[in-house]
Amino acid sequence: MTNTAATIWPLAGGRLTRRDEGPPRFLIGLHLSSRRKELNAALLKITGRGLSAGYEFVTATSLQDERFALADEVASASGFSDVNHAAFLAECAAEAIQTLSANHNPDEGTILACALHGFGQWQEDPLDGYRYRPWCDTSLLSQATGLTVIDDLPGRDLAYGGRGGPLEATGFWMLLGDPGKIAGRQIRAILEFEDRLRLTLLPPRQAVQLSQHLISHEIAPGNSLLEAITGELLDSPIQDPHGKLAVQGCNRPTLLRRWHEELDRNQSTDWTPTGPATDGLIDILRMTTTERAVTVHDTLCTATNLLADRVATHIKEKLPKSQPVGQLILTGTGEDNGLFVRELKRRIGEIEFGTVTSWQIPPRSLTAAATAVLAQFHLDQIPGNSPPLTGTDVPRILGRLTPGNPANWYEVLATMASTLPDKLPLRSAV
Repeated sequence: MTNTAATIWPLAGGRLTRRDEGPPRFLIGLHLSSRRKELNAALLKITGRGLSAGYEFVTATSLQDERFALADEVASASGFSDVNHAAFLAECAAEAIQTLSANHNPDEGTILACALHGFGQWQEDPLDGYRYRPWCDTSLLSQATGLTVIDDLPGRDLAYGGRGGPLEATGFWMLLGDPGKIAGRQIRAILEFEDRLRLTLLPPRQAVQLSQHLISHEIAPGNSLLEAITGELLDSPIQDPHGKLAVQGCNRPTLLRRWHEELDRNQSTDWTPTGPATDGLIDILRMTTTERAVTVHDTLCTATNLLADRVATHIKEKLPKSQPVGQLILTGTGEDNGLFVRELKRRIGEIEFGTVTSWQIPPRSLTAAATAVLAQFHLDQIPGNSPPLTGTDVPRILGRLTPGNPANWYEVLATMASTLPDKLPLRSAV
């Protein structure tokens, strides 16, 4: 396990708080990555309540264990029950929480709760889209840490017609959206370059409800495409997060055009648990290799140009015209992929570029921090989803509670009891 140095930093240009909103609260978010490569955890100090809260980062930790990926495969086999898998995840989560607690000064306040994101399995239902199955023994986790646990974040969204994600976008908006009260506030967008390329529009924050312009779109496969290409052209798939192989190649216009046509035919911008498929793009690559010699360097270069094209076109043509993006924040491997960043800047150079690390957020900790925000939303009884974001019929408070030890549970109940609903204009309340 590796732990970052404990640092304190204000998020989103400062805090929006009122003096009468009580002492600060400390909440933990835990995120298990999509391909079960690592568990990331972050501790936030939250001042204020609801949509006017301010955030300070305290510390983060990351846990790598090959059993994360192995557990999903073995869980369905005989000899390894769901109970064992759930207990294993709880033990790992407890270890991460204990590391964060060791870097927290209890004199500033106690840690109230932790929220889990990604600790479950998505199952495709031919008749009803996807179902989500939580896979963590929250009772064991609560017993080991003494904290109240909030899990099954997708459950209520799915129950009311939503897709179950991307729920972390709500946390991104609270952490990175411009909270300023003056005219001319900046509209931001965050581009996640992971297995998928996902673009989330971050309009200025507001203290009434989630913005109707808080939207998140799937652009194209990301690292999953690059790894599929190397797996097809080399003996085994390799990773090229910095674009060192791609920068040695040349862009192939014919292959690029065919890939664009494939994505135009089959690509949806709606979020799904599995992300955009790469099969059609790899089929086109196979046909191309039978026509002429294709090197892995040229193919990766072409794929990088494809991804830059898709992002630039989406920003210019697919986002609301009333919400022009002033700053694009990069996170994931896209931050360090020099070729991708260069090609993207060449296409949308008029937009200011930034990175999550430039906001002093430790690498890979953003989604964990966003999950801690969702824990705050549950305690403050604020809906964490919206129709434009997840397709839900009705916004709902997300997650379910597993109480901590009696002292902790008393504090959680006290903070929830002190939460009063905001006064809404009639138009917003309907």
